[in-house]
Amino acid sequence: QHSMSSSDHPSNYNNEMSNTKHASSSSNEEDEEPTKKSRFPPFDNSLSQDEKVVKAFVDTIQFKLDHHILKAPKGKERKLLQDAVFFPGFYIGAIAGVATFVLLRRGPIYVMNRMNASNNINNQVKAQTQAQQLLKNKSSSLVSQTPKTNHTKKPEFKEGPIMKVVGTIFDGILSSMIGLAVWTVSTDKQKVFTTAADIPLIEGRSEISNILCDDFINIYRNDVRPNFWKEYTDDSLTAISRFVHNCEKRHLYQRKIKREMGLRSGFGGTKSFDNIDLPSPVPDDIEDFDDANDWD
Repeated sequence: QHSMSSSDHPSNYNNEMSNTKHASSSSNEEDEEPTKKSRFPPFDNSLSQDEKVVKAFVDTIQFKLDHHILKAPKGKERKLLQDAVFFPGFYIGAIAGVATFVLLRRGPIYVMNRMNASNNINNQVKAQTQAQQLLKNKSSSLVSQTPKTNHTKKPEFKEGPIMKVVGTIFDGILSSMIGLAVWTVSTDKQKVFTTAADIPLIEGRSEISNILCDDFINIYRNDVRPNFWKEYTDDSLTAISRFVHNCEKRHLYQRKIKREMGLRSGFGGTKSFDNIDLPSPVPDDIEDFDDANDWD
Protein backbone atom coordinates (compact mmCIF):
# COMPACT_ATOMS: atom_id res chain seq x y z
CA GLN A 1 0.00 0.00 0.00
CA HIS A 2 1.48 3.27 -1.11
CA SER A 3 0.71 6.59 0.47
CA MET A 4 -0.39 9.44 -1.83
CA SER A 5 0.85 12.96 -1.16
CA SER A 6 -1.45 15.97 -1.41
CA SER A 7 0.36 17.19 -4.49
CA ASP A 8 -0.22 13.86 -6.27
CA HIS A 9 -3.95 13.78 -5.57
CA PRO A 10 -6.00 13.70 -8.82
CA SER A 11 -8.27 16.54 -7.73
CA ASN A 12 -5.32 18.80 -7.02
CA TYR A 13 -3.78 17.91 -10.33
CA ASN A 14 -7.01 18.80 -12.15
CA ASN A 15 -7.23 22.12 -10.30
CA GLU A 16 -3.69 22.98 -11.23
CA MET A 17 -4.36 22.17 -14.89
CA SER A 18 -7.55 24.25 -14.82
CA ASN A 19 -5.71 27.20 -13.31
CA THR A 20 -2.97 26.85 -15.89
CA LYS A 21 -5.49 26.86 -18.76
CA HIS A 22 -7.34 29.83 -17.26
CA ALA A 23 -4.10 31.78 -16.88
CA SER A 24 -3.13 30.88 -20.44
CA SER A 25 -6.50 32.00 -21.85
CA SER A 26 -6.32 35.24 -19.85
CA SER A 27 -2.85 35.88 -21.20
CA ASN A 28 -4.08 35.31 -24.75
CA GLU A 29 -6.98 37.68 -24.25
CA GLU A 30 -4.63 40.34 -22.96
CA ASP A 31 -2.36 39.83 -25.97
CA GLU A 32 -5.30 40.13 -28.36
CA GLU A 33 -6.60 43.33 -26.73
CA PRO A 34 -5.82 46.36 -28.89
CA THR A 35 -2.97 48.43 -27.59
CA LYS A 36 -4.67 51.72 -28.42
CA LYS A 37 -8.17 52.31 -27.12
CA SER A 38 -10.48 54.89 -28.54
CA ARG A 39 -10.74 58.11 -26.56
CA PHE A 40 -14.40 58.19 -27.43
CA PRO A 41 -16.55 57.37 -24.36
CA PRO A 42 -18.70 54.23 -24.70
CA PHE A 43 -22.44 54.78 -24.58
CA ASP A 44 -24.72 51.94 -25.48
CA ASN A 45 -23.19 48.71 -26.76
CA SER A 46 -26.06 48.41 -29.23
CA LEU A 47 -24.98 51.62 -30.98
CA SER A 48 -22.61 51.59 -33.91
CA GLN A 49 -19.57 53.84 -33.97
CA ASP A 50 -21.16 56.51 -36.14
CA GLU A 51 -24.27 56.51 -33.94
CA LYS A 52 -22.09 57.03 -30.86
CA VAL A 53 -20.43 60.03 -32.48
CA VAL A 54 -23.74 61.60 -33.43
CA LYS A 55 -25.04 60.92 -29.91
CA ALA A 56 -22.08 62.78 -28.39
CA PHE A 57 -22.96 65.94 -30.30
CA VAL A 58 -26.69 65.54 -29.66
CA ASP A 59 -26.06 65.07 -25.94
CA THR A 60 -24.07 68.30 -25.91
CA ILE A 61 -27.02 70.16 -27.41
CA GLN A 62 -29.47 68.46 -25.05
CA PHE A 63 -27.35 69.32 -21.99
CA LYS A 64 -27.29 73.00 -22.92
CA LEU A 65 -31.03 72.98 -23.59
CA ASP A 66 -31.79 71.30 -20.26
CA HIS A 67 -29.69 73.86 -18.37
CA HIS A 68 -31.18 76.77 -20.36
CA ILE A 69 -27.80 77.66 -21.80
CA LEU A 70 -29.05 77.20 -25.35
CA LYS A 71 -32.42 78.77 -26.06
CA ALA A 72 -34.69 79.05 -29.05
CA PRO A 73 -32.93 80.77 -31.95
CA LYS A 74 -33.77 84.39 -32.64
CA GLY A 75 -33.33 86.91 -35.39
CA LYS A 76 -31.60 85.76 -38.55
CA GLU A 77 -30.85 82.30 -37.16
CA ARG A 78 -34.55 81.72 -36.51
CA LYS A 79 -35.55 82.94 -39.96
CA LEU A 80 -33.00 80.75 -41.73
CA LEU A 81 -34.00 77.62 -39.83
CA GLN A 82 -37.71 78.30 -40.23
CA ASP A 83 -37.38 78.75 -43.97
CA ALA A 84 -35.45 75.49 -44.25
CA VAL A 85 -37.93 73.51 -42.16
CA PHE A 86 -41.23 75.03 -43.31
CA PHE A 87 -40.64 75.60 -47.01
CA PRO A 88 -41.89 73.76 -48.94
CA GLY A 89 -42.68 70.78 -46.69
CA PHE A 90 -44.99 72.52 -44.22
CA TYR A 91 -47.16 74.09 -46.90
CA ILE A 92 -47.46 70.82 -48.81
CA GLY A 93 -48.39 69.02 -45.58
CA ALA A 94 -50.94 71.70 -44.68
CA ILE A 95 -52.62 71.42 -48.08
CA ALA A 96 -52.67 67.62 -47.81
CA GLY A 97 -54.15 67.79 -44.30
CA VAL A 98 -56.94 70.22 -45.25
CA ALA A 99 -57.77 68.27 -48.41
CA THR A 100 -57.92 65.02 -46.39
CA PHE A 101 -60.24 66.57 -43.80
CA VAL A 102 -62.64 67.89 -46.43
CA LEU A 103 -62.61 64.54 -48.23
CA LEU A 104 -63.30 62.62 -45.02
CA ARG A 105 -66.14 64.95 -44.00
CA ARG A 106 -67.85 65.32 -47.38
CA GLY A 107 -66.89 62.12 -49.16
CA PRO A 108 -69.03 59.58 -47.24
CA ILE A 109 -72.10 61.87 -47.31
CA TYR A 110 -71.72 62.40 -51.06
CA VAL A 111 -71.37 58.65 -51.66
CA MET A 112 -74.44 57.85 -49.56
CA ASN A 113 -76.56 60.45 -51.34
CA ARG A 114 -75.41 59.14 -54.72
CA MET A 115 -76.38 55.61 -53.68
CA ASN A 116 -79.80 56.84 -52.53
CA ALA A 117 -80.29 58.69 -55.80
CA SER A 118 -79.32 55.62 -57.78
CA ASN A 119 -81.72 53.43 -55.81
CA ASN A 120 -84.47 56.00 -56.31
CA ILE A 121 -83.98 55.99 -60.09
CA ASN A 122 -83.97 52.20 -60.20
CA ASN A 123 -87.20 52.07 -58.22
CA GLN A 124 -88.83 54.59 -60.52
CA VAL A 125 -87.81 52.64 -63.62
CA LYS A 126 -89.08 49.43 -62.09
CA ALA A 127 -92.41 51.02 -61.17
CA GLN A 128 -92.80 52.49 -64.64
CA THR A 129 -92.07 49.12 -66.26
CA GLN A 130 -94.66 47.41 -64.10
CA ALA A 131 -97.25 50.09 -64.92
CA GLN A 132 -96.63 49.72 -68.65
CA GLN A 133 -97.01 45.97 -68.37
CA LEU A 134 -100.37 46.39 -66.64
CA LEU A 135 -101.57 48.81 -69.31
CA LYS A 136 -100.77 46.33 -72.07
CA ASN A 137 -103.08 43.78 -70.47
CA LYS A 138 -106.02 46.21 -70.33
CA SER A 139 -108.35 47.37 -73.07
CA SER A 140 -106.94 49.24 -76.03
CA SER A 141 -108.71 52.41 -74.90
CA LEU A 142 -106.37 52.64 -71.96
CA VAL A 143 -103.17 52.04 -73.93
CA SER A 144 -102.81 55.69 -74.85
CA GLN A 145 -102.82 56.77 -71.21
CA THR A 146 -99.45 57.63 -69.72
CA PRO A 147 -98.72 55.91 -66.45
CA LYS A 148 -98.06 58.12 -63.49
CA THR A 149 -94.64 57.85 -61.98
CA ASN A 150 -93.86 58.57 -58.37
CA HIS A 151 -91.36 61.41 -58.40
CA THR A 152 -91.20 61.76 -54.65
CA LYS A 153 -87.61 62.66 -53.73
CA LYS A 154 -86.08 60.60 -51.01
CA PRO A 155 -84.55 62.52 -48.11
CA GLU A 156 -80.78 63.12 -48.26
CA PHE A 157 -78.46 61.32 -45.89
CA LYS A 158 -77.46 63.45 -42.90
CA GLU A 159 -75.30 62.73 -39.88
CA GLY A 160 -76.82 62.72 -36.43
CA PRO A 161 -75.54 65.18 -33.80
CA ILE A 162 -73.43 62.61 -31.93
CA MET A 163 -72.11 61.04 -35.11
CA LYS A 164 -71.21 64.48 -36.44
CA VAL A 165 -69.15 65.36 -33.35
CA VAL A 166 -67.38 62.00 -33.19
CA GLY A 167 -66.76 62.00 -36.94
CA THR A 168 -65.35 65.53 -36.90
CA ILE A 169 -62.90 64.67 -34.10
CA PHE A 170 -61.78 61.43 -35.75
CA ASP A 171 -61.42 63.01 -39.18
CA GLY A 172 -59.49 65.93 -37.68
CA ILE A 173 -57.00 63.63 -35.95
CA LEU A 174 -56.55 61.43 -39.02
CA SER A 175 -56.11 64.37 -41.40
CA SER A 176 -53.60 65.98 -39.02
CA MET A 177 -51.55 62.78 -38.95
CA ILE A 178 -51.60 62.57 -42.73
CA GLY A 179 -50.60 66.23 -43.04
CA LEU A 180 -47.72 65.70 -40.60
CA ALA A 181 -46.55 62.63 -42.50
CA VAL A 182 -46.63 64.51 -45.81
CA TRP A 183 -44.74 67.41 -44.20
CA THR A 184 -42.05 65.05 -42.93
CA VAL A 185 -41.67 63.26 -46.26
CA SER A 186 -41.64 66.42 -48.37
CA THR A 187 -39.18 68.32 -46.14
CA ASP A 188 -35.83 68.88 -47.83
CA LYS A 189 -33.63 67.31 -45.16
CA GLN A 190 -30.45 68.15 -47.02
CA LYS A 191 -31.48 71.81 -47.04
CA VAL A 192 -32.15 71.69 -43.29
CA PHE A 193 -28.75 70.11 -42.56
CA THR A 194 -26.90 72.57 -44.77
CA THR A 195 -28.68 75.60 -43.33
CA ALA A 196 -27.96 74.52 -39.75
CA ALA A 197 -24.32 73.80 -40.57
CA ASP A 198 -23.85 77.23 -42.15
CA ILE A 199 -25.16 79.16 -39.14
CA PRO A 200 -21.61 80.11 -37.98
CA LEU A 201 -21.05 81.96 -41.26
CA ILE A 202 -23.79 84.55 -40.73
CA GLU A 203 -23.01 88.15 -39.96
CA GLY A 204 -23.76 89.82 -36.65
CA ARG A 205 -24.27 87.82 -33.47
CA SER A 206 -24.80 84.07 -33.51
CA GLU A 207 -25.94 82.61 -30.20
CA ILE A 208 -25.86 79.08 -31.59
CA SER A 209 -22.24 79.50 -32.65
CA ASN A 210 -21.23 81.17 -29.40
CA ILE A 211 -22.69 78.34 -27.31
CA LEU A 212 -21.94 75.25 -29.40
CA CYS A 213 -18.81 75.93 -31.44
CA ASP A 214 -16.18 75.41 -28.73
CA ASP A 215 -17.72 72.13 -27.52
CA PHE A 216 -18.24 70.82 -31.03
CA ILE A 217 -14.67 71.63 -32.03
CA ASN A 218 -13.34 69.93 -28.89
CA ILE A 219 -15.31 66.72 -29.56
CA TYR A 220 -14.44 66.78 -33.26
CA ARG A 221 -10.70 67.33 -32.75
CA ASN A 222 -10.02 65.49 -29.49
CA ASP A 223 -12.62 62.78 -28.89
CA VAL A 224 -13.02 61.30 -32.36
CA ARG A 225 -10.20 59.70 -34.29
CA PRO A 226 -9.30 61.69 -37.44
CA ASN A 227 -9.88 58.85 -39.90
CA PHE A 228 -13.45 58.44 -38.69
CA TRP A 229 -14.69 61.37 -40.77
CA LYS A 230 -13.29 59.78 -43.92
CA GLU A 231 -14.80 56.36 -43.22
CA TYR A 232 -18.35 57.58 -42.51
CA THR A 233 -20.24 59.93 -44.81
CA ASP A 234 -23.72 59.98 -43.30
CA ASP A 235 -25.77 63.14 -43.92
CA SER A 236 -25.86 64.02 -40.24
CA LEU A 237 -22.12 63.44 -39.84
CA THR A 238 -21.41 65.52 -42.93
CA ALA A 239 -23.50 68.34 -41.46
CA ILE A 240 -21.62 68.10 -38.13
CA SER A 241 -18.26 68.21 -39.88
CA ARG A 242 -19.40 71.19 -41.95
CA PHE A 243 -20.63 72.99 -38.82
CA VAL A 244 -17.29 72.47 -37.05
CA HIS A 245 -15.28 73.74 -40.02
CA ASN A 246 -17.54 76.78 -40.26
CA CYS A 247 -17.05 77.39 -36.53
CA GLU A 248 -13.31 77.41 -37.09
CA LYS A 249 -13.71 79.83 -39.99
CA ARG A 250 -15.84 82.10 -37.79
CA HIS A 251 -13.16 82.06 -35.09
CA LEU A 252 -10.54 82.85 -37.68
CA TYR A 253 -12.57 85.79 -38.97
CA GLN A 254 -13.09 87.05 -35.43
CA ARG A 255 -9.33 86.98 -34.84
CA LYS A 256 -8.80 88.91 -38.08
CA ILE A 257 -11.26 91.60 -37.00
CA LYS A 258 -9.66 91.83 -33.57
CA ARG A 259 -6.27 92.28 -35.17
CA GLU A 260 -7.59 95.04 -37.43
CA MET A 261 -9.11 96.73 -34.38
CA GLY A 262 -5.83 96.45 -32.49
CA LEU A 263 -7.23 94.02 -29.94
CA ARG A 264 -5.78 90.80 -28.61
CA SER A 265 -7.62 87.45 -28.79
CA GLY A 266 -8.73 87.48 -25.20
CA PHE A 267 -7.25 88.77 -21.98
CA GLY A 268 -3.96 87.74 -20.46
CA GLY A 269 -2.77 86.19 -23.70
CA THR A 270 -5.50 83.53 -23.82
CA LYS A 271 -7.08 82.58 -27.14
CA SER A 272 -10.64 83.51 -26.25
CA PHE A 273 -12.48 84.98 -29.20
CA ASP A 274 -14.91 86.88 -26.97
CA ASN A 275 -17.67 86.09 -29.48
CA ILE A 276 -17.62 89.48 -31.15
CA ASP A 277 -20.33 90.33 -33.67
CA LEU A 278 -19.28 90.09 -37.29
CA PRO A 279 -19.79 93.13 -39.54
CA SER A 280 -20.32 90.87 -42.57
CA PRO A 281 -20.70 87.15 -43.36
CA VAL A 282 -17.56 85.06 -43.01
CA PRO A 283 -15.62 85.20 -46.30
CA ASP A 284 -15.38 81.89 -48.15
CA ASP A 285 -11.63 82.33 -48.59
CA ILE A 286 -10.87 83.31 -45.00
CA GLU A 287 -8.54 80.31 -44.64
CA ASP A 288 -6.54 81.27 -47.72
CA PHE A 289 -5.02 84.43 -46.26
CA ASP A 290 -1.26 84.14 -45.95
CA ASP A 291 -1.14 85.73 -42.50
CA ALA A 292 -4.07 83.79 -41.04
CA ASN A 293 -1.84 82.11 -38.48
CA ASP A 294 -0.62 85.48 -37.20
CA TRP A 295 -4.09 86.70 -36.15
CA ASP A 296 -3.76 85.56 -32.54
